[in-house]
Amino acid sequence: MRLLLFAFPAAIGLAFLNSVPRDVPSRLESSQLAPVHGATTPPARTAESASLSTGKTMALPACFEPNVGQWGHPAKFLHRQGALTMFLQEHGFVLDLREPRKFARMPACKNGPRLTPRDLSQNRVRGVAVRMTFVESDAAQMIGERVLPGYYDYFLGADESRWRTDVPRYASVLCKGFYPGIDVRVRTAEGHPEYDVILAPWADITRVRVDVEGVEGLRITSDGALVMDTAMGPITQPLPLTWQIGADGKKRKLACEFRLLGSRRFGFAVPGWDGDTILTIDPGLVWSTFIGGKSVEATDAVAVETNGVVTVAGFSFSPDFPTTAGAYDRIGNGGSDTVIFQLDPSGTKLINSTYIGGSGNEAAYALHVDEWGTIGVVGDTASPNFPTTIGAYSSTNQGNGDLFICRLDPSKIGKARLVYSTLVGGGSKDVGLGVFADSEGVVTVTGTTESSKYPTTSGAYDTTHNGIDDVVITRLDPRETGAKQLVYSTLVGGTGEDTARAMAVGATGIVTVSGNTTSIDFPTTKGAFDTTHSNGHDVFVMRLDARKTGANQLVYSTYLGGAGDDGAVAMHVDPRGVMTFGGYTGSKLYPTTTGAYDQTFNGVFDAFVSRLDPSLGRNQLVWSTMIGGTLSDHVASLGVDASGIVTFGGACNFGDFPTTANAYDRLWAGHNESIVGRFDPSETGTAQLVYSTYVGGVKYDDVHALAITLSGTVVTAGHTRSPLYPITTGAYSTTFNGIEDIFVTVMDMDVPFYADVHSINLGVGGRQNLTLKPGFKYRGMPYLILGSATGTFPGIQLGAVRIPLNYDSYFRTTLSLISPVFFRFRSRLDAFGRESASLNLPTFLTAEIDLTLNHALIVFDTRNNVIMASNPVPVRVRTQ
Repeated sequence: MRLLLFAFPAAIGLAFLNSVPRDVPSRLESSQLAPVHGATTPPARTAESASLSTGKTMALPACFEPNVGQWGHPAKFLHRQGALTMFLQEHGFVLDLREPRKFARMPACKNGPRLTPRDLSQNRVRGVAVRMTFVESDAAQMIGERVLPGYYDYFLGADESRWRTDVPRYASVLCKGFYPGIDVRVRTAEGHPEYDVILAPWADITRVRVDVEGVEGLRITSDGALVMDTAMGPITQPLPLTWQIGADGKKRKLACEFRLLGSRRFGFAVPGWDGDTILTIDPGLVWSTFIGGKSVEATDAVAVETNGVVTVAGFSFSPDFPTTAGAYDRIGNGGSDTVIFQLDPSGTKLINSTYIGGSGNEAAYALHVDEWGTIGVVGDTASPNFPTTIGAYSSTNQGNGDLFICRLDPSKIGKARLVYSTLVGGGSKDVGLGVFADSEGVVTVTGTTESSKYPTTSGAYDTTHNGIDDVVITRLDPRETGAKQLVYSTLVGGTGEDTARAMAVGATGIVTVSGNTTSIDFPTTKGAFDTTHSNGHDVFVMRLDARKTGANQLVYSTYLGGAGDDGAVAMHVDPRGVMTFGGYTGSKLYPTTTGAYDQTFNGVFDAFVSRLDPSLGRNQLVWSTMIGGTLSDHVASLGVDASGIVTFGGACNFGDFPTTANAYDRLWAGHNESIVGRFDPSETGTAQLVYSTYVGGVKYDDVHALAITLSGTVVTAGHTRSPLYPITTGAYSTTFNGIEDIFVTVMDMDVPFYADVHSINLGVGGRQNLTLKPGFKYRGMPYLILGSATGTFPGIQLGAVRIPLNYDSYFRTTLSLISPVFFRFRSRLDAFGRESASLNLPTFLTAEIDLTLNHALIVFDTRNNVIMASNPVPVRVRTQ
């Protein structure tokens, strides 16, 4: 395949390379289609034949010949090259590959031996027909391009009305209108037929899907080529050669990849195309970047602040991981180091990045950013010299690996940035997997320990190690020194393996932890959803209140699972104490609820999302669903907005994971690929899945962490081995760096109105960029952005449309547009139903208290009726 991307259009070109013949009869008969080359006069009219008129006998190049009635089948054009005949039809192509065998010789003697059936079978023409259909395409208009020398004459039978003369020969054929904005050009190059899929700048490449009949299967090779296995051998389409031609006429090489959509269907992806920054009508990516060095990086933690800054923590084996001036540590220390970095709201600039580590291996698994921007990180370290701060609880590694806790202040410089760092351990393996810091700086962590001497405090729920691994919940106060910092620490577990995966801390300090356990005696509480262990690994969810004493501290604990292995990996707890958690299940009977999106187990492992409200007693499992394909799928991270909508991220390893029509990418790239989706539990059945998409390249990709912005967009982070992971133009790093890179991707999730920041400091002023994407159906229509300083409820009802704003003085100000603060708050949407605007606050504005302004987009029809109102987008205006 060869892919050509032009200045405004783009083109995907594919070459068919020769196959290795094998023994199979053809499904198409084309023996009557072959013209007789070189004849200049018609033969006897009683025979069906054709001639090529050239003026003189000459060798002519291969061509495309139009069907002007000489053939009684639907092909519009025919191309013949060696053993391959290609038929061009309104919705695709047919490839007819023949292998003529030598005819058995007739014996010279009249009475000699007769031909046997085996002899006759050797006379058959063997072949295979492959039909390639562009799925859901329109009937293409086919236009011959560049007339070649010579022409064909057909004299078919005695009926002169069937004769055709002066049939032209073309170098290529343009098939116009397979899809909106998408044409196909068929031509030859280097002895092979090729086709170019040409895309206008607003065209949607995900529409291009090709069904293949007559093959044994499709596969992608390690070098990216698509192979169609046939009964006569493989037909190969090499990895596309791709480039874009700019306004200056210069070519810029890009990457393209095949994407398998099943055993008989494929499509394409061009992650780097920026034809006017648009390849699809609704690309879905706000921004996306790589970050890494020449070795291996990975992440399990991401957070987004109200100022739009994205913070990520993970680990790196690379000595050249990018760091920034003023970092705590700009030099790798050996093995794997923890890395912590921050990207600006546009994803174009690395504003903070540092290593933290010792001479051994360490990794960060969770982070928390408080309202002042201080970053808390937990993980594990095997280093005897992991950096700790003066007066820390412990500066000595106790054994095979200690839990570490670090807090960094990006506003400080160099070593001063590490404002707190300590180890906690008991002689065996200890790992930190969740962290939270309250307004006083007190840090709560959860994790897992193998240590029988993990430190606990007097009066804790459980001070005795119970089994192989126990859950730990530990709280430290950095304002104290040494051992006094350990203000609370407990174990929780049974005789098996108990692993904490996620944690949430409420306003009163109550800790909720989820994970998985093999313990048949994991502690549960009266009134729990399930007090009996099912089998293997079960999900557990528990809640602990350290303000109580002893056994009373465990205020809620339950199992949840089936006969297979189940585990919770991610969790969110709302202010009412409702717990939403997700992970993986290998259980056919994992508990689901009536009306859920999917109550049926689909494959080896399914992803799941469940919601528990312990206050509802027997009805506490308020919603639970599975989602997946025929192999393995999992949820690795999730978030829940104020309305209860769940956004999840994870991965799948087959191409039948459910996606939605509004997805960024419905084409599975192969291997392990990231998935991102959104459930609305207030809906019923399949309507609950409001968004679901693949995101990835041709190699391993996995979302391990996500965060939801106040606009409803989502920030995902994970790691990829694919150089073709989708990256946006102008991102911090558009080049794959090593063996495995971290990626950070921001997706709009089909939200019609969103912002890059949600906090502006009046002391320095600031700008909130607003993106308007109500959709193509609203193209060219007038819009208005309005605001409210008194909230979004109850809002304003205009007919069937509710505007989520209250009528107040700020609403009247935005309605009048009398202030230069508002840029493009009133205009028309462009030809794609999009636009951009901004709120610009100068430094001279003053306020006595912080306030939150909400803005919403409304769209009018030609009669000035409001026909659409968006979600509200908040911005907190701070006095300092």
